[in-house]
Amino acid sequence: TFPMAASHKRHGASLGVLLLLAVGSWTLRAFTLPGTLFGRLKESRSKELFDSLPRRQLLGTAVATVLAPAGVKAETPALKVAGSSKAMPAIGYGTCCRPGARGEELVEGVKAYLSAGGRLIDTAQIYGNHEDIAEAIQQSGVDREQLWVTSKVRVQSCNSPEDVVKAVDSSLQQLDIGYLDLMLLHGGDGWGIGPDRDEALWRGLIAAQKAGKVRSIGVSNHNRE
Repeated sequence: TFPMAASHKRHGASLGVLLLLAVGSWTLRAFTLPGTLFGRLKESRSKELFDSLPRRQLLGTAVATVLAPAGVKAETPALKVAGSSKAMPAIGYGTCCRPGARGEELVEGVKAYLSAGGRLIDTAQIYGNHEDIAEAIQQSGVDREQLWVTSKVRVQSCNSPEDVVKAVDSSLQQLDIGYLDLMLLHGGDGWGIGPDRDEALWRGLIAAQKAGKVRSIGVSNHNRE
């Protein structure tokens, strides 16, 4: 995932959109959020946003944006996750695939998102921005238990369950959040990870979960295409 930072107001309203991107074509789905987030982007305006994105960003699979005016807290729907005591916010802030995905620009972006009421942050080891996110969280003053932080294991660097556990430990140290709400294997067959190796890495996630380092586990980019 990756975010689109933008601010659009219509009749004083905040707009919330979920933009789904597909390689070679654009697909838009907009939905209305309860509470302070409501409305819908017109197709023409959305096309302007789409056209402003470099084509290299088309590899992103989804974009979640929260658009809110200054001083307004965003109330977002949440999804129940099996085995988790916390619900996962349905809208999150992606931190991939743009020049400002690291450094001070990312720190300020995450802080603005949290200030607007957002609570889900999506990152990955391959993004190289865990420490920037840690800085933003610390500066925001938002309590850890209010956050949902998702990261992803850099599978190309792992060959065994032990490698995955070490990778999780590294992310926890960089993020400085005590535990991860969700950790995913970032790639499968399409990333050169065969079935046997994929199973071994999955066992590593299970071990990390049993050790309390990760609350929920899953996979990402596991299509065969």
